[in-house]
Amino acid sequence: MSLGIDYVIGGSLASSIWGQQRTTNDADLAIQMNQLQLEKLVELLPSNYMIDAGSLRSVIEDPPEFSGGQILNTETLDKVDLFLVRPSEYVNARMSRTHRVEVLPGVHLRFSSPEDTVILKLRWFELGRRISDRQWNDIVQILELRQDRLAMDYLRRWAKHFSVEGDLDLALEQVVQVL
Repeated sequence: MSLGIDYVIGGSLASSIWGQQRTTNDADLAIQMNQLQLEKLVELLPSNYMIDAGSLRSVIEDPPEFSGGQILNTETLDKVDLFLVRPSEYVNARMSRTHRVEVLPGVHLRFSSPEDTVILKLRWFELGRRISDRQWNDIVQILELRQDRLAMDYLRRWAKHFSVEGDLDLALEQVVQVL
């Protein structure tokens, strides 16, 4: 059953698609959903999954940036972090640029583009007071492995918009030094 929830996978799963693979026990999803979709999702989850429905309910109508909830598999402790996003120029651009990736035979999921993965990782790097080696390494690896295929105008536009263009330039300089 499709709930019609608009989503895009980001975070370490997206950076593993576009950069170097690394292990993670969570998935980050940016989602657009309403209260009815949330209630249907809660109903459909198997009993070994817990969802932070209260957090989601409280922010669903007007989500602050980077807010949401979590779904946890109580047997494996794997988790899905859900980030509620409301339509904006950037969110609309990001959602329209997703890439469908086959993760299992016949199973395609929507992943954040390499450019949007870099933008969001730069933003998380900045929010984390610029100390996360993991975020930084993901950024540099995507830029290094995808450099000849990146939409640099798009990347620079949104880096400037979010005031992370200095970090983007530093990451690009690091990529050049590697070559």
